[in-house]
Amino acid sequence: MPICQLNNISNRSSLYDTIIETQKLADSRKTYHRSSIAQLFNLRKSAIICVSIKRCHSTN
Repeated sequence: MPICQLNNISNRSSLYDTIIETQKLADSRKTYHRSSIAQLFNLRKSAIICVSIKRCHSTN
């Protein structure tokens, strides 16, 4: 196999590895973003419940 073909295969492999790593990074960012949104939603939900409980106790 000529050296230029070996270099071409090596470059493709390197490019493929880079694409895979980029995809993994993008997936991990999406996962982090989803968990951040879930945490914010849960905090807001907890705050609403807390306010509701305080209102309920203050009227009794």
